[in-house]
Amino acid sequence: MKCKHLLGIVFTLCITLGLVMVFGCKTTKPDEPTVKEEPKRPPPPPPAPPPDPALSPFTIGILNRLRNEAEAFTIDQCQFFLSGGITLERNDEEKDQRAENGTAVFIDNISRKEIKINEKTEGAAYRILQNQSEILLPLCFDQDDRYQLAFSATRNENSQFFLRFNQQSDPSSDARGNLLYGGQRYRLKFSGGIPYLMIKLTEKKDPVRNQNEASGRKIAYTSTAAFDSSVPITTDILNRMKKSEDFSIDQYQFYLSGDITLERFNNQKKVSVIDGAVVFEDNPTSWHITVKDRTEGVAMDQADENGDETNLHICFDQDEKHQLVFSASARDPQSQFFLKFIPLNDPLDDARGNIEYAGQDYRLRFSGGRPHLRISLRKEVEDTTDQRTAPGRRINNR
Repeated sequence: MKCKHLLGIVFTLCITLGLVMVFGCKTTKPDEPTVKEEPKRPPPPPPAPPPDPALSPFTIGILNRLRNEAEAFTIDQCQFFLSGGITLERNDEEKDQRAENGTAVFIDNISRKEIKINEKTEGAAYRILQNQSEILLPLCFDQDDRYQLAFSATRNENSQFFLRFNQQSDPSSDARGNLLYGGQRYRLKFSGGIPYLMIKLTEKKDPVRNQNEASGRKIAYTSTAAFDSSVPITTDILNRMKKSEDFSIDQYQFYLSGDITLERFNNQKKVSVIDGAVVFEDNPTSWHITVKDRTEGVAMDQADENGDETNLHICFDQDEKHQLVFSASARDPQSQFFLKFIPLNDPLDDARGNIEYAGQDYRLRFSGGRPHLRISLRKEVEDTTDQRTAPGRRINNR
């Protein structure tokens, strides 16, 4: 009995040990972190195409600009559009007759033909016709060159090209008139005003402003405080400078007495035809050059004697072409060298005058008195005394 009990205990221990070895040795793996996928962003939409140019009436003024300003212009470069829809109608009658069983039979066959040209239908012109009073454009809205409509305009700049036809004043008819089309005469119908020609027209205006300041042109050994000892240069000072040994005018540092501004404007206009559309480019360009007070300058040439005046050509920039002329009276020793320009006596214009600069004409502006030229001047006074006492002079026989 005891043996059975022992065997049961041993069996139970073996089963327990086996279960521990099977299940207890397994290690639970930690949960792997879940990677959250970011939602894919949709690609950016493609840029919207630029809007088509607006349709504008084609006028004599536009035609003149194209003929005078566009390079190698021909009228077939332009894509035209009809301003409003039109309908062309005609009736063709074919008559026949015969005898049938003793009866006279008359046969009238009426063939109706209708041609529609819708609003904004594209058309092409191949030539320009003109006389003393008007300009004529034959236009084709079909693939067959025989089918053309004529549009005419008077020689006024704002005159538009209207459809040319024979007007009809018959109140009983809904036709507005008649015209030839492909060698055949048609009745013309349309609603509203008389159709006219239109084109795609783009006007580009891009102002360009160029603004510069003269950098100054220094003598290598000039100190920054030299202007503090400057004085207006006069004819007398220049004449005394010329007496220096090995005199050269480019050895001296000059200065401008006040701010000046030079302005130049140029309105560059260009006309072209791109993909049938007319493009007007208006690019007003301006140049503004400032030379500030105390700006350093160097004389480019020796003093220029011109009649009763003396001129100094001063460069305040690194480019030697950029020179301003200052003049003084050659007869007055105390005459200062003032900026030379052509005065402008226009009460409606705040510019002070016109001046040439680097071969171009500029408007001149400054405030206060007329700008003049200055030079650094230092006076050194050496007061020496040669003192002696006369010894006297005696006659020899005394």
